[in-house]
Amino acid sequence: MDDRWFEREQQARKAHALAEMLATADEADVPPMVWTVHAAASSVLHGEIDDPFDKTPQATFDAWVRFLGLQVNRRGDRASGTCPGHPRIYVGIHNLHHSQPTTTTKD
Repeated sequence: MDDRWFEREQQARKAHALAEMLATADEADVPPMVWTVHAAASSVLHGEIDDPFDKTPQATFDAWVRFLGLQVNRRGDRASGTCPGHPRIYVGIHNLHHSQPTTTTKD
């Protein structure tokens, strides 16, 4: 076996996990995202808002966070965790349109 076989095997496992996750999400009516299967040694599935087609990007982001049980970062624009049913595969999602809540001060 060579490194290329290992990379192909890892990519096939990640693609299978993504297919399972997307089928389950579709059954649960979770809005679609654009997904990437990374071929690097780190096992990562990456999802982003379907820009410019998603008219409710924050709702989509929130739906995936709830569906996958992900942890959201401090800024609120990224979330990550493990893929359900595949604990060695990590999932990361990104909402490019997230804006920090503004704080107002009373003068």
